[in-house]
Amino acid sequence: MLDTRIENIRKQVSQALMRNLPVERDDAWIEKLVDRPRFGWDWEALEKGFFQPLQKWSERHSAHLRPILASLLIDALGQSSARHANLLAALELQYLSSIMLDDLRNGRDLSEATSTFVTVPLPTWVTIAYNVRQLSPVMIARQSSELSATSHSWLVNRFSRLFQPGLSSALDLWGCEQESEHSSEAEFLEHLRLYVGGLFGLACDVASAVAERDERAANSLRTAGIELGVALRLSAMAQGSSRSLCARHAVSVEQLIRWQRGVDPARLLSLAQQTMDRALSMAHVAGPAATDAFRIFSSIFEYQACEEKQP
Repeated sequence: MLDTRIENIRKQVSQALMRNLPVERDDAWIEKLVDRPRFGWDWEALEKGFFQPLQKWSERHSAHLRPILASLLIDALGQSSARHANLLAALELQYLSSIMLDDLRNGRDLSEATSTFVTVPLPTWVTIAYNVRQLSPVMIARQSSELSATSHSWLVNRFSRLFQPGLSSALDLWGCEQESEHSSEAEFLEHLRLYVGGLFGLACDVASAVAERDERAANSLRTAGIELGVALRLSAMAQGSSRSLCARHAVSVEQLIRWQRGVDPARLLSLAQQTMDRALSMAHVAGPAATDAFRIFSSIFEYQACEEKQP
C-alpha cells in the first residue's frame, strides 16, 4: 500500500515537471517565467542548451524524496497534495540544481572539464544549474496557485533564500581541501543542517503553506525537516554512503559530504538516532499527524541495500 502511494507521488511529480517545462517552442512560457523578449529568443539554443539537458537530468533523478515528504505532510495535515503538484515540481527543481555541480572539476581547458554524465560544455552546465536554482522561486511566484495570498507570499520568500546552499557547499569543499577537523560533534551537525538539511526544511515549508500553519507551527516543522534530513544522511554515512539515500526501489543522489574529519565514524549511528528524535519532537508541535508523516517517510529508507549511485 505504501509502495503504491510513493510511486503515485513520484509519477505526479514527474508529470508536473513535464507540464511546467516546455518540450517545444513556447513563447508564452518564457514571457511569463523569464521576460518578454525584445528581439526574440533563440529557441534552438534554449532547447539544446537548457531544456533538453535539464529534462535528461530530471529523468536520471526520479527518487523525488523532498516532494514525497511534502506530499505525505500535506495529506496528513488534511489537504490534498495532488492539487499542489506544481509546488512539488518547483521543490524538485531546487533539489536538481543542488547536485548539478558536485562532480565537475575545473580543468585548464574544455577538454579537461568533462564528465561522463554531462554532455554539454562545463560553462553551459554551470549556467543551467544557476538558472534552475533561480527558476524554482519564480515558478512559485508567477504560476497560478490555490494558496491564499498570505501563504503564497510566505512560500515565495522561503524559496527565494538561494544563497545558503551555495555557501554551505563551498564551506564543505573548503573544509575538506584544507584537511580541517570539526571542533566538535555539535559543529559538525550544524554544518550538516546548513548544507544538507535545508531542502528537507523547504519541503516542510511547502506543506505548512498549503495547510496554512501558523508561524510557530511552520517554524517548528521546518526545523523538524532539517533535523530529519540530517538524521537520514548520518544513518547513510554510518553504512558507508556519503552521497546516496536509498528509498523504496530508488536511489537518490544527494549533495556529497566531503568534510567529515574530526568526527568518529563509530558515533554516526548514535548521532543519527539523537537527531531523528529531535526531528520527531519538533514535528509534534505541528500536530501528531505531522509526526506520523515523518515516521512513514523515515520507514521507506533501506540503508543496508543502498549502494552509491553516480549522478
